[in-house]
Amino acid sequence: MTIETSQKLSLRALARSMMIQSSALAGCAGETVELFCEHGQIKRFADGEILATRGYEVQSLIFVIEGSIEIGMFTVQGKRFIARYVAPGQLLGVIPIIDGGSAIHDVQAHGEIAALLIPRKTFSEAIASDPGLAQALLRLLCTRSRARYDDAAANAIAPVRVRVARTLLSLLPAYGVQRGNTVRIELRLSQEEFAALVGVSRQCVNRQMSEFRRMGVISTSYSRIEVVDYTALQNLSSLDLWAE
Repeated sequence: MTIETSQKLSLRALARSMMIQSSALAGCAGETVELFCEHGQIKRFADGEILATRGYEVQSLIFVIEGSIEIGMFTVQGKRFIARYVAPGQLLGVIPIIDGGSAIHDVQAHGEIAALLIPRKTFSEAIASDPGLAQALLRLLCTRSRARYDDAAANAIAPVRVRVARTLLSLLPAYGVQRGNTVRIELRLSQEEFAALVGVSRQCVNRQMSEFRRMGVISTSYSRIEVVDYTALQNLSSLDLWAE
């Protein structure tokens, strides 16, 4: 057995364990997990490598095993919009796989990643035979839709400080690690990437982050962010209480 084969077997076992525990697949049959692991392709991607391109056909459902995936949109003029980062244990590409349409976003690796690529045919067989999978995906789509609606409202009516606070909070469930009295966001983001995630200019974000540091809400160093005062950050993120 080659080292590469051994590594893929290890990743496949890890993927199986993660799928069983994943909230995205909660309630689906054990046979479905086995089907995905048996027919899915384990693949590694280098930093910046493209997994899907907006407007083009999607052949596989993506289950993230290691690393993070960035989804967004890139224009020919060089403008960049980042919708979110997808962490290990999450599914990506559900909508185009279900409706047969093209990719909604540009999808690329953020750092080195490993993923299980589940073929469209395998997915179709599973969803036809497993009602639990269909229910799990409905819950997943509802959860994501609620988040997108809230984001749309924030982008339309809220000041930059609310949008920055909401973005920081959105990263905590997947990437937050408790360090004493603070929570460190383990996802490394450049100033440009964080600004693209918030959806405003780097200068606007930097001014607001400086203000949050002055208030004692966060601290930053080497592309890492730590939340020092979680309650204050929550208060700053409220769409109901903000005022210019």
